[in-house]
Amino acid sequence: MRNRCFRALAVMFLAGAVLGGTQPARAGIDDIRDLEQLHLLELSYIPSDCCAIWITHPQRIEKSPLVAPFLEGGEDPDIEPIPLALLARMPDIEHLDVGIAQFVAAVSPATAEVKGPNEIPFVPVLILRFAEAVDGKKLMGTMFPRNIEDMKEVSHAGKTYYADPDAEMAVYLPDDRTMVISVEKMLQKIITAKQSSGPLLDRLRGVDARHDVIGVVVLDPLRELIEEGAADVRRGLPPELAEVADAPKYAEAAMLTIDFTGEKMIGLTVEARNAKSAVELEGLVKKGRDGLSNLYTDYREEMLKDMPPTLAGPFEVLVAELFRGFSIDRKDDRVLLGMKRPPSLEDFVRKLVAEMRRIE
Repeated sequence: MRNRCFRALAVMFLAGAVLGGTQPARAGIDDIRDLEQLHLLELSYIPSDCCAIWITHPQRIEKSPLVAPFLEGGEDPDIEPIPLALLARMPDIEHLDVGIAQFVAAVSPATAEVKGPNEIPFVPVLILRFAEAVDGKKLMGTMFPRNIEDMKEVSHAGKTYYADPDAEMAVYLPDDRTMVISVEKMLQKIITAKQSSGPLLDRLRGVDARHDVIGVVVLDPLRELIEEGAADVRRGLPPELAEVADAPKYAEAAMLTIDFTGEKMIGLTVEARNAKSAVELEGLVKKGRDGLSNLYTDYREEMLKDMPPTLAGPFEVLVAELFRGFSIDRKDDRVLLGMKRPPSLEDFVRKLVAEMRRIE
């Protein structure tokens, strides 16, 4: 029971409980060799019909005092996957000598012309941008040792890529710091694209790429799946919170930003269908906040009783800081959610990791 509790706490507080405001866009030069000068996102290799995207800067995140405790100790299988999920690091390239500047995971709806692996409804695209020049062909052998012998060199629109038809996978190396991985037909679309434009790409165009994590989703292509998931969530919520699961019905798109340093850490901007829907969304968010506060009050003593003394006191302080730092704002058809960095979060994480390692 305690082991599950500690793991759940780790996921909750590292993956979603440190919220802050979305920062305004800042123009600059996209120079992959200097992470501090990387201001604008490189959109050239993102499909125009992309409907969801997750962008991380693993090098920056690894330096955060919030993540460092999880990365110490090396071979603990119960702890390592937590930061790796946040970093979006692929296990096959975890130990590369060359640092990853950006890791971009995107999905597009599958069409009759472009089917995903095993006919899944969405086509994944992985874009790796490196902080230094890499030997792309050698890297392919490191990442895909079982496929490399079956990779065939293919020419399309004057560009070269490598494909393994049996594995429904292809790799495009547009320059010595970029690798694009997807199904072959999607890579062909990316190679021949005239310009990067679309509902999701247009939202990304002015976003400051220096956020540690950026997530964007346009709901309509995913609405059926999202609403099915919301229905499952509704069934698991207490009756007084069930209505909160209806939030996706009022939304068009959402953008999440996470920063592991600074006063503000995560911001969520939800674009509503219209101004009226934004009012409904704001109300649901406030109802969810108040409901969580009430639930914590009801179960506080039981939760603290199950924790070791080293965590109970710090946990109580942290929860109070989280609720105090949470903010809700509405501007026209947008609802903005944020939370300031809890002052005690770093100390709590260190104690949490220490306790997890002790009981394992």
